[in-house]
Amino acid sequence: MRLKVLPYVTVEVDTYRPFYIQGGVATPGQFAFVPGMTVRAAVSTAGGFDGGAGPSRVTLYRTVSGTVVNDTVSLDFPIYPGDTIVVGSAAL
Repeated sequence: MRLKVLPYVTVEVDTYRPFYIQGGVATPGQFAFVPGMTVRAAVSTAGGFDGGAGPSRVTLYRTVSGTVVNDTVSLDFPIYPGDTIVVGSAAL
Protein backbone atom coordinates (compact mmCIF):
# COMPACT_ATOMS: atom_id res chain seq x y z
CA MET A 1 0.00 0.00 0.00
CA ARG A 2 1.28 3.50 -0.90
CA LEU A 3 0.63 6.44 1.35
CA LYS A 4 -0.44 9.61 -0.38
CA VAL A 5 1.49 12.58 1.00
CA LEU A 6 -0.05 16.00 0.49
CA PRO A 7 2.27 19.01 0.56
CA TYR A 8 1.81 21.65 3.23
CA VAL A 9 2.50 25.20 2.03
CA THR A 10 2.65 28.43 4.01
CA VAL A 11 2.69 31.81 2.30
CA GLU A 12 3.68 35.00 4.06
CA VAL A 13 3.55 38.43 2.44
CA ASP A 14 6.86 40.20 3.00
CA THR A 15 5.87 43.64 1.75
CA TYR A 16 2.46 45.03 0.82
CA ARG A 17 1.83 47.76 -1.73
CA PRO A 18 1.67 51.15 -0.03
CA PHE A 19 -1.43 53.26 0.51
CA TYR A 20 -1.61 56.94 -0.43
CA ILE A 21 -3.12 59.83 1.49
CA GLN A 22 -3.54 63.42 0.39
CA GLY A 23 -5.40 66.56 1.31
CA GLY A 24 -5.95 67.78 4.84
CA VAL A 25 -3.34 65.78 6.72
CA ALA A 26 -0.07 66.95 8.25
CA THR A 27 2.13 64.83 5.96
CA PRO A 28 0.45 63.67 2.74
CA GLY A 29 2.19 61.00 0.70
CA GLN A 30 2.83 57.29 0.32
CA PHE A 31 2.99 55.08 3.41
CA ALA A 32 3.54 51.41 4.22
CA PHE A 33 0.35 49.36 4.52
CA VAL A 34 -0.12 47.23 7.63
CA PRO A 35 -2.77 44.46 7.64
CA GLY A 36 -5.90 45.50 9.53
CA MET A 37 -5.44 49.22 8.89
CA THR A 38 -8.42 51.56 8.93
CA VAL A 39 -8.80 55.09 7.61
CA ARG A 40 -8.25 56.30 11.19
CA ALA A 41 -4.86 54.54 11.36
CA ALA A 42 -3.92 55.90 7.93
CA VAL A 43 -4.74 59.48 8.94
CA SER A 44 -2.76 58.99 12.14
CA THR A 45 0.20 57.61 10.15
CA ALA A 46 0.11 60.80 8.07
CA GLY A 47 0.35 62.98 11.18
CA GLY A 48 -3.38 63.53 11.79
CA PHE A 49 -5.79 66.07 10.38
CA ASP A 50 -4.47 69.54 9.65
CA GLY A 51 -6.17 72.92 10.07
CA GLY A 52 -9.75 72.80 8.83
CA ALA A 53 -9.83 69.13 7.84
CA GLY A 54 -12.05 66.67 9.62
CA PRO A 55 -13.40 63.14 9.60
CA SER A 56 -16.62 63.98 7.75
CA ARG A 57 -14.78 64.73 4.50
CA VAL A 58 -12.82 61.54 3.81
CA THR A 59 -13.06 59.90 0.38
CA LEU A 60 -11.48 56.54 -0.40
CA TYR A 61 -10.48 55.55 -3.95
CA ARG A 62 -9.97 51.84 -4.71
CA THR A 63 -9.42 49.91 -7.93
CA VAL A 64 -11.92 47.07 -8.25
CA SER A 65 -11.73 44.81 -11.32
CA GLY A 66 -9.76 47.47 -13.21
CA THR A 67 -12.19 50.30 -12.38
CA VAL A 68 -11.49 53.05 -9.83
CA VAL A 69 -14.41 53.47 -7.44
CA ASN A 70 -14.76 56.04 -4.68
CA ASP A 71 -17.00 56.79 -1.75
CA THR A 72 -17.12 58.85 1.41
CA VAL A 73 -16.09 56.57 4.27
CA SER A 74 -15.93 56.61 8.06
CA LEU A 75 -12.71 56.59 10.05
CA ASP A 76 -13.26 52.93 10.95
CA PHE A 77 -13.48 51.79 7.31
CA PRO A 78 -10.80 49.20 6.44
CA ILE A 79 -8.23 50.09 3.81
CA TYR A 80 -6.35 47.85 1.38
CA PRO A 81 -2.90 48.09 -0.17
CA GLY A 82 -2.99 50.53 -3.09
CA ASP A 83 -5.94 52.57 -1.75
CA THR A 84 -5.87 56.35 -1.98
CA ILE A 85 -7.44 58.40 0.81
CA VAL A 86 -8.33 62.02 0.18
CA VAL A 87 -9.07 64.17 3.23
CA GLY A 88 -11.04 67.28 2.31
CA SER A 89 -11.09 70.47 4.28
CA ALA A 90 -14.14 72.13 5.75
CA ALA A 91 -13.57 75.02 3.32
CA LEU A 92 -14.17 72.83 0.24
